[in-house]
Amino acid sequence: MNAALHRLAVLSAACCLAGCAAIFDSATCSAPVGRSAPQALVSVFVVPFEATSASPIAEKAAEESARLIKLESIKANVDGDFTGVTLLSRGLFEQPCDAQRVIASIQDGANASSGNSLVVWGIVVKRDELLASQLYSRIVWHDDDRRMFKLKLDGAPGRSLDFAAPFPDLTVAFPQKTVGSDVNGVLLVDKEMLSIPRARPSFTAVAADLPASFSIGVREHGWVQLVSDGGKQVWLNLAPARDASGERLFPETDYFSAASAFAKEQRLGSSEPATKARVARLLKNYEAQYGAATDLDSRTVLAMVHLMVAFQDYADAHTADDDMSTRAATHILAAAGLLPGNAEIANLAALAAMADCCAGHGDAAARAARVQEHFDRALQRDPANLSLLRNLDKWYVLVEQRGIAPAGMARDDLRKRHRDVRARLRAGD
Repeated sequence: MNAALHRLAVLSAACCLAGCAAIFDSATCSAPVGRSAPQALVSVFVVPFEATSASPIAEKAAEESARLIKLESIKANVDGDFTGVTLLSRGLFEQPCDAQRVIASIQDGANASSGNSLVVWGIVVKRDELLASQLYSRIVWHDDDRRMFKLKLDGAPGRSLDFAAPFPDLTVAFPQKTVGSDVNGVLLVDKEMLSIPRARPSFTAVAADLPASFSIGVREHGWVQLVSDGGKQVWLNLAPARDASGERLFPETDYFSAASAFAKEQRLGSSEPATKARVARLLKNYEAQYGAATDLDSRTVLAMVHLMVAFQDYADAHTADDDMSTRAATHILAAAGLLPGNAEIANLAALAAMADCCAGHGDAAARAARVQEHFDRALQRDPANLSLLRNLDKWYVLVEQRGIAPAGMARDDLRKRHRDVRARLRAGD
């Protein structure tokens, strides 16, 4: 049994004894890191919406959006085994919640045993007479080794060259959507009052306050029981909330739950069929929604899901056939095509292309040129990136040892570039 499966077996045994369903807590944006479930492998932090203008109608829309995204996040994470979810809010007399400060606090509070985190936040903007909302998310990694795509290639006889590139630090911004108007005061509405906690599992039951800390209890006819630390019980309907026109209010929670499951499994170093199926469905849906889009937000969302699929396949590549790494490379290259200006993805793409390069192929020079193109694009955008420079250093060693020059490049040019990369590495160390 490998180490990842052993860890999962141990955690599953603990789960049977102590329960492994998601644990929910509350905190303020100024102090987001506090009590968390001891079995949590991933932490989700839901930062409330904030208005970007002082308009009363925008602030009202942000307040209602904040209430709804918290409750929709609960529904999305009901099945989040080994997950800790913290619902944040402004403390008394606090300034508006700043997602970047929350992320910095989470990073500062991390330690070697911390699981990865997913941070979710949103804004409401007022443009002329319309109000628009936008949701964001970012994975905060606490174990850098678990976010690395690694590649080992034979160099000189008896020696290998180890390449590595990290899963990129990308903030995903979902496309904006209209949520109201300053003319008629129409806002996001929970059309069927699906996101109101109730004293009993019935729409006729009185509304109840959401507990500050709670765990998931039983389910009954489409409702889920939320059990507070003190034993108090409230119920929440699991159907997604919809607006007055019948459209789902926050379909982005599908992405959030899939991303948190992905971050959890990267911590374990293994992937589960259920999570792989969830991410695959997400990719199919987003390809239909965003495949033809040209705006950066849509392309980033789609690229991020391609990368999650790639890293899931890569997690199994060591013990499966070569087709797994081929699929991983295909999705990484797809992400690079969507975001050609991202240096971290270009670095990853160079490794993905390298896995199918330079050995046993009559067109090795053309294949090497494709690798070089990815590296050159990454270097142009981030010339001091140490991960990139280390990979380039080994790349130039590899092509020299194998007697290959990328098509269109002379060997003297390669040696000159190699000297430049090593000078940059010395300056960066």
